[in-house]
Amino acid sequence: MFLEKHLQILTEFKEKARALYQDEAFTADFQQPHEAKSLISDYVSRQTQGKIQQLISDLDNETCMVLVNYIYFKGKWKMPFNPRVTFKSEFYLDEKRSVKVPMMSIEDLTTPYFQDEELSCSVVQLKYTGNASALFILPDQGRMQQVEASLQPETLRKWKDSLRPRMIDMLHLPKLSVSTDYSLKDVLSELGIREVFSTQADLSAITGANDLKVSQDKPQSCA
Repeated sequence: MFLEKHLQILTEFKEKARALYQDEAFTADFQQPHEAKSLISDYVSRQTQGKIQQLISDLDNETCMVLVNYIYFKGKWKMPFNPRVTFKSEFYLDEKRSVKVPMMSIEDLTTPYFQDEELSCSVVQLKYTGNASALFILPDQGRMQQVEASLQPETLRKWKDSLRPRMIDMLHLPKLSVSTDYSLKDVLSELGIREVFSTQADLSAITGANDLKVSQDKPQSCA
C-alpha cells in the first residue's frame, strides 16, 4: 500500500489491512509521479526477483493511494530439461509466419497426455516439484482459433479427467515468456461493481472522508 505522504489513514483501516492481508504501508510523493512510479515498480521488481518490472505505467497528480498485490511463482520441473540439448528451431506463429527460438528437448518422457479428437489438439501435462503442474496444448494445423475459442473451465475439466500417462519419445518445448496487462473496470462494471469508480463511491472507511474513488484497476501478469 503506497500512500500520499500527506494522506491521513484511519487506524482501524491500517490494522485490518495488516491483519487480513499482511499489508505493508509506504509513503510516496504522488506530486512527483516519475519518482513515485519508480518507487512502486522497483519494490515489486525486488519482491518478484525481477519477473515483474515497470508495474506502474502512469500516475496523475490526483492519485493519493496505490494498492499493489503480486504473486511470484518459481517452479522446478519434476523432470527437468537438459540445457545442453537446447537447440534453435522454427516456432510457427501461424500458417505463414515463424521465428527462430531456443527449443528445449527431453527424451523418453512418461507424462499425462490426451489427444482431443473433438477439438483437434494434443494436451500434455508437465509437473513441477510439489503439487503444481502446467498444461501445454498443441492444436492441429489450422485449428488454433477453434481451440482458443473453447478454452473454458469445462474444457479444462474434461482434459484433466482425460489425461493418462503416456511415453513420449521426444518432446520439444520453446523457451517462452508471457506477460500482459489489462483493465478490469469494464468487467467489474458488468458484474455490478460501478459506484466505486464514480463520485458516488463510499470509501470513507479508509480516511473518514467521502472524497475517494477508484480510478484504475489494472492487474499485470507475467510468467
